[in-house]
Amino acid sequence: MSGEEQRKPTLREILPRIKLLFFMVMSFPVIGMVAVLVILAMKPPQNFEIIAGLIVFLILFYTASNFYIMRKIDEVSVKRD
Repeated sequence: MSGEEQRKPTLREILPRIKLLFFMVMSFPVIGMVAVLVILAMKPPQNFEIIAGLIVFLILFYTASNFYIMRKIDEVSVKRD
């Protein structure tokens, strides 16, 4: 062991590295919602329009939330002390 301690990376250094992985993991529910829409379209229930509308709304809301979080990650990783 040398007398020097290894410096631990800060959150600002880690966030840009994991941004793509984070976005991919957060996108899994959207893929599931699209799959549900496809399955429901094969044999639509009586209230398909309501269900499809809600799922599309959730997809849009979830995607917008993900992009908002990604922007915040960029802001935090770029800010200077």
